[in-house]
Amino acid sequence: MKMRNKKVSIIILISSIGLIILGLNQIFELFELINSKTSSILIILFSVLNFIFILKLNNINDNKESKSE
Repeated sequence: MKMRNKKVSIIILISSIGLIILGLNQIFELFELINSKTSSILIILFSVLNFIFILKLNNINDNKESKSE
Protein backbone atom coordinates (compact mmCIF):
# COMPACT_ATOMS: atom_id res chain seq x y z
CA MET A 1 0.00 0.00 0.00
CA LYS A 2 2.91 2.38 0.75
CA MET A 3 4.32 1.90 -2.74
CA ARG A 4 0.96 2.90 -4.22
CA ASN A 5 0.87 6.08 -2.09
CA LYS A 6 4.39 6.91 -3.24
CA LYS A 7 3.48 6.36 -6.89
CA VAL A 8 0.38 8.57 -6.61
CA SER A 9 2.39 11.26 -4.82
CA ILE A 10 5.02 11.25 -7.56
CA ILE A 11 2.34 11.59 -10.26
CA ILE A 12 0.76 14.50 -8.37
CA LEU A 13 4.18 16.15 -8.00
CA ILE A 14 5.02 15.79 -11.70
CA SER A 15 1.66 17.11 -12.87
CA SER A 16 1.87 20.00 -10.39
CA ILE A 17 5.28 20.98 -11.73
CA GLY A 18 3.87 20.79 -15.26
CA LEU A 19 0.96 23.02 -14.26
CA ILE A 20 3.29 25.58 -12.70
CA ILE A 21 5.59 25.69 -15.74
CA LEU A 22 2.75 25.87 -18.25
CA GLY A 23 0.88 28.45 -16.18
CA LEU A 24 3.93 30.70 -15.88
CA ASN A 25 4.55 30.30 -19.60
CA GLN A 26 0.95 31.34 -20.35
CA ILE A 27 1.32 34.47 -18.20
CA PHE A 28 4.83 35.61 -19.05
CA GLU A 29 5.37 33.88 -22.44
CA LEU A 30 8.81 32.72 -21.29
CA PHE A 31 9.47 30.31 -24.13
CA GLU A 32 7.72 29.41 -27.36
CA LEU A 33 8.02 25.62 -27.36
CA ILE A 34 4.34 24.93 -27.92
CA ASN A 35 1.44 27.02 -29.14
CA SER A 36 -1.17 28.38 -26.73
CA LYS A 37 -3.88 25.88 -27.76
CA THR A 38 -1.64 22.91 -26.95
CA SER A 39 -0.54 24.57 -23.73
CA SER A 40 -4.16 25.08 -22.68
CA ILE A 41 -5.00 21.45 -23.42
CA LEU A 42 -2.01 20.30 -21.34
CA ILE A 43 -3.05 22.56 -18.45
CA ILE A 44 -6.54 21.04 -18.52
CA LEU A 45 -5.06 17.52 -18.66
CA PHE A 46 -2.67 18.14 -15.76
CA SER A 47 -5.47 19.74 -13.72
CA VAL A 48 -7.75 16.75 -14.23
CA LEU A 49 -4.90 14.35 -13.37
CA ASN A 50 -4.17 16.27 -10.18
CA PHE A 51 -7.83 16.22 -9.19
CA ILE A 52 -8.23 12.48 -9.84
CA PHE A 53 -5.04 11.45 -8.05
CA ILE A 54 -5.69 13.73 -5.07
CA LEU A 55 -9.12 12.10 -4.70
CA LYS A 56 -7.51 8.64 -4.95
CA LEU A 57 -4.89 9.54 -2.36
CA ASN A 58 -7.58 10.92 -0.06
CA ASN A 59 -9.64 7.73 -0.51
CA ILE A 60 -6.61 5.55 0.31
CA ASN A 61 -5.96 7.56 3.48
CA ASP A 62 -9.65 7.35 4.50
CA ASN A 63 -9.61 3.57 4.04
CA LYS A 64 -6.47 3.31 6.17
CA GLU A 65 -8.04 5.35 8.97
CA SER A 66 -11.27 3.33 8.94
CA LYS A 67 -9.33 0.04 9.14
CA SER A 68 -7.33 1.25 12.13
CA GLU A 69 -10.47 2.11 14.13
